[in-house]
Amino acid sequence: MEEERFYFGYGSNLNGPDWEKWCKKRGANPALMNCVGSAWLLDHSMRFHYHSTGRKGGAADVVEDAKGTVVPGAVFSLTDDGW
Repeated sequence: MEEERFYFGYGSNLNGPDWEKWCKKRGANPALMNCVGSAWLLDHSMRFHYHSTGRKGGAADVVEDAKGTVVPGAVFSLTDDGW
């Protein structure tokens, strides 16, 4: 039996067409990740502190931050095959 895992997605992970493009490029099945619902990641903030050559610009990253800061996103469920 496969174990269900959960993943917090943010930024471009929430863009369906972008996700499908990422999967196609890597030979992955986009249907292996299903959205459970919206979520907030507590005590973290989003930063654009590095350059992505693939996106040709800044890329979002989540880092630990002060108590009370939050990052909006969504929780996704994946099976072992999707992980």
